[in-house]
Amino acid sequence: MIFLSYIKRGIYLGVCLWGAVICAKAQTGDTETAVQIKAISLDETITGLSYFSDNKNVILGLPPFLFSETQNYIGPKELVFFKKITVGQEGQPVRVGSVLLPSGAKRVLLLIAARPDGTCEIQALPDDPDGFQAGKARLYNATPYALAIACDGVLVQLAPGKMTFASGSQNRIVLKLAYSYSMDGNWIRAGNNVFSLRPTIRQSIFFIASRSDYFNVGAGRKSGVHMVPLEEGIPPDETKVTDGGNRAQKH
Repeated sequence: MIFLSYIKRGIYLGVCLWGAVICAKAQTGDTETAVQIKAISLDETITGLSYFSDNKNVILGLPPFLFSETQNYIGPKELVFFKKITVGQEGQPVRVGSVLLPSGAKRVLLLIAARPDGTCEIQALPDDPDGFQAGKARLYNATPYALAIACDGVLVQLAPGKMTFASGSQNRIVLKLAYSYSMDGNWIRAGNNVFSLRPTIRQSIFFIASRSDYFNVGAGRKSGVHMVPLEEGIPPDETKVTDGGNRAQKH
């Protein structure tokens, strides 16, 4: 009887997951796309996320500020993520977020941030090497604030959800950044740094709004906006970051 109970439970969960696939397809249409995707958590560790690729359930776990492994995705252009929640003694998949994949992109980077209510905010960036070349820096504003960035003395204004590319000075060796953000009509200076740009490295610099303990420096006030730099080599499969380890620097 116990064995039959486990079988019934497995069938029940399978039906729930398959129902989630059908529901997701019904909401996003049957048009499928094939891309390579990788993801990064822009705040705390995210566990238990899953999505469907080629009708298979793929589990995704993300430590903060690290690129995930690159995965092949085959499915609707609206990529839907699920988490299992416990109802009684059973786990049921619940939709927690989705994002529309960029048209024409063969590689996509997903920026994922967990919300307090258990859902996720997800942003998708085209990540093709011909659009983001080695030797350059990609600056992306993942905050809800307007940014003003002094990029080697040139002022760049970056709206929420927008990105730009920079090459730096001295034959593309050095990139100097200082940035401020606008809150309630007031500009607040948030930080600055200097980055080395190398011809075999793609440098991503994400501006994020976070009060995570990861950015806590002593007993001082944590700024609401931070720079998170991440490097990746050519081809962008082997990821490394700017502190010489496997993690982003704090700014």
